[in-house]
Amino acid sequence: MIKFQYPNKPKPWLTTGIKVSCANKRKLYLIYRNSNDSDFKKYYIKYCKILSKIILLAKKMYYNKLLWKSDNKPKATWNIVKTITNKKDNVDNLISMNINDKISSNPQVIANSFNSYFSSVAENLLKKYFHEKNIFNTKDAVSNLRNSFRQSFSTVKLNNITSFEIEMLINSIQSKNSQGYDQISSRILKVSSPYILSP
Repeated sequence: MIKFQYPNKPKPWLTTGIKVSCANKRKLYLIYRNSNDSDFKKYYIKYCKILSKIILLAKKMYYNKLLWKSDNKPKATWNIVKTITNKKDNVDNLISMNINDKISSNPQVIANSFNSYFSSVAENLLKKYFHEKNIFNTKDAVSNLRNSFRQSFSTVKLNNITSFEIEMLINSIQSKNSQGYDQISSRILKVSSPYILSP
């Protein structure tokens, strides 16, 4: 992968006063690092906090001014968000990939390679792990379960359960329209629960 370095642009909200304060902070840090004076350490920490607040305020004022002057406020807002989060439109960035033992940085070749892989992955998994006779038949869920668990489980013991307990379990399920292998959604189960609790 080839990465391009972007030069550090001067920050427009950085005033002369803030630059002087940052230089002072660096000098104070060198003294702070080698000093055992607890009062000076407290002073340095307080200085850093105040400077951080001033920098934050300067940024806010700068970006507010940009928004105020802008004719297209949504676009200006997104540009500010991109600037703050360091998201750049990296059009110049080149990505290279190893495709069939050849390094390629052609975007079309890379896209086609991803497409062919992801379009064939499901079919390859089916061929690898399932035979035609083992593919689930959604119409007959009980026989699928029976085929999946052919051996008996002698250690499994089922206790009697009341209809009240079943009702509590059904009510605890989130109502969704998605279906499992039995093709019954939790929403249908909840609606029909008063009629099917006892059976």
